[in-house]
Amino acid sequence: MRIDSLAPNLSRSGHILIAVSMCVAHGGLPQAIQAEDAGTAYGIPELETYAIRGMTSVHGHSVEGYETPISRLRFQPFVEIQNRGFAEAQGDISVRGGSFESSGFRIGSLPLIDPQTGHYASEIPIPARMLEKPVILTGSSNLQAGTPASVATVAYDWKPVAQSGGTLSTGFGEHGLNTQSLYLSATQGSDESGWYADLGLARSEGNGSRPDGDHHFQQAAMRVGWHNERSDWNLAAGYQDKFFGWRGMYAPYGTAETEDIQTVLLMTDWITETGGGDRFTLAAAFRKNMDDYEFDRYRPGLYNPYEHETRLFATHAGWEHPLRDGLKTLWTIDTRFDAIQSTSLTSSFQSRSFFQSLVGIEYSGFEVRSWDLKTTALLRFSDSNRHTPRWLPSLRVDLTPPDAPYGLYFDYTHNAQLPGYTAIGSPINGLFGGNPNLGWEHSHQFEWGWTRQSTNWSIGTSFFIRQDRDMTDWTFSWARPNARSASPVDIETCGIEYQASLRHAGMIFHFSYAWMTKNATYSDPLVDASFYALNYPTHRTTLSTRIPIGAHLECRMDNSFRIQESNPLRNGSDSAFLSYLSIVVFPLQSKYWEISFSVDNLWDSNYESIPAVPASGRQFAIQSLINW
Repeated sequence: MRIDSLAPNLSRSGHILIAVSMCVAHGGLPQAIQAEDAGTAYGIPELETYAIRGMTSVHGHSVEGYETPISRLRFQPFVEIQNRGFAEAQGDISVRGGSFESSGFRIGSLPLIDPQTGHYASEIPIPARMLEKPVILTGSSNLQAGTPASVATVAYDWKPVAQSGGTLSTGFGEHGLNTQSLYLSATQGSDESGWYADLGLARSEGNGSRPDGDHHFQQAAMRVGWHNERSDWNLAAGYQDKFFGWRGMYAPYGTAETEDIQTVLLMTDWITETGGGDRFTLAAAFRKNMDDYEFDRYRPGLYNPYEHETRLFATHAGWEHPLRDGLKTLWTIDTRFDAIQSTSLTSSFQSRSFFQSLVGIEYSGFEVRSWDLKTTALLRFSDSNRHTPRWLPSLRVDLTPPDAPYGLYFDYTHNAQLPGYTAIGSPINGLFGGNPNLGWEHSHQFEWGWTRQSTNWSIGTSFFIRQDRDMTDWTFSWARPNARSASPVDIETCGIEYQASLRHAGMIFHFSYAWMTKNATYSDPLVDASFYALNYPTHRTTLSTRIPIGAHLECRMDNSFRIQESNPLRNGSDSAFLSYLSIVVFPLQSKYWEISFSVDNLWDSNYESIPAVPASGRQFAIQSLINW
């Protein structure tokens, strides 16, 4: 790391402290805000039970586009959004230094992926207002979630529709930015039993903070459901149309690349509990994703028309059955069928089917010197018609003192996944060089952790070691400078995570620190640089604050400082200080109307979250939010 490149960013750290101090100084004695108002009135995530898995960003919407399920992940402590342009345009998810394909998503009970490439995994046409705050699942929780991703799952539960009402959001900003969204909900019946429905519409357009960085987005989704004291059923349908451009989006040559993506999602989810403690889940989904990528928007079809259409049908069935006090069994069955039509992929197969089954046993009747001990053992069977099956075990042990607000845990998990169609089926010597010999990618993770919580604060820390074997990475070689190649790699990753959250008198503070190191061995001796697997922060700190200033004003700020592992493909500094600041006005001193004045990338950092992909510039915006 170059000291001279780090200094300009460090010198700005004083500015952020001044800005936060000004928010505190002008606030006087902040008025207390009731806990139940924090989420509904201001859209701010509640303090999670355990901070080590909590969502801590204080911004629930994007400056440059409408809110999507990944909008709140940008400043999360141990989640990386490696984006092209802004996150809602194209955002890769990386957890604990994994690659963009080793982290998946789950909506309700059902895991969702994109069979072509993890770059499209976050294309989920469901408004964020229909979903609960995301939870990051790693280790045994990730294995049990059923997501075909070896490192982590970003899990969203369906958000209950509590009452009839709506939200209208409008925003305007620099570079021709304008965005609008509408959310409507209706209920019929009582709190114990009844029907509900909600509708979400959103659009966004702008010229972008960089040349040829324009976008045009539209989204529409609807959900209907029914619930009673023991059951909940959802049926949802969503459609999203996205066009966006960015120079150097995927290929490091500075051409004006574009993506045109349409995504359709239909899914249903049913959960019921019996009087005897049994819990059943059934879910199914159909997803279609169409992508038209242009290497150069001014020369369409150059080299090859990259047009793809993927279809995915997935099902899930789960059963939790108590045998006696403290002892229960877990059973799940997941199936997935996918297919692709492509103008550029030349794989010997264009469809795959997957089958997964999991059996587990959980026992919480042990005591070790008066400490409660809970043990969860899992075994998953994963099979595909194109590959040989795998058995994947997991063991988790939780220790909790009697009547104590803290606990210890140990977790070992063996997980595995298969690469997408792009990695397997791309021509070996093409712009994106595929590898037809890629197979199962294995991950062994050991994790130890400690958490403690109180009414207004929580802290947690964890230490993990992960061994990835035959993990698929996209690499660069000076011997083949006109292509990036899919290459298997063995990596040992070691990391420490710490997080603390505090709520007091209407104020919220979230702090985190993570350290990570890696040791990689590629099977290809010509690999000179990595776009993803070795693109990780060795040190990363986040600080998020929400501070009321009197009755009509509030300051919200998300900050992230990082020192990234050096990468020969990255232009500029390997360190970055990123901030997102909003001053929110409540004209009527109520939760029904708020106006926010926001600036993203406050210090106008040019840090490349993906090496050789230009960063999004500073963006100012004004947003009005009306609730009824």
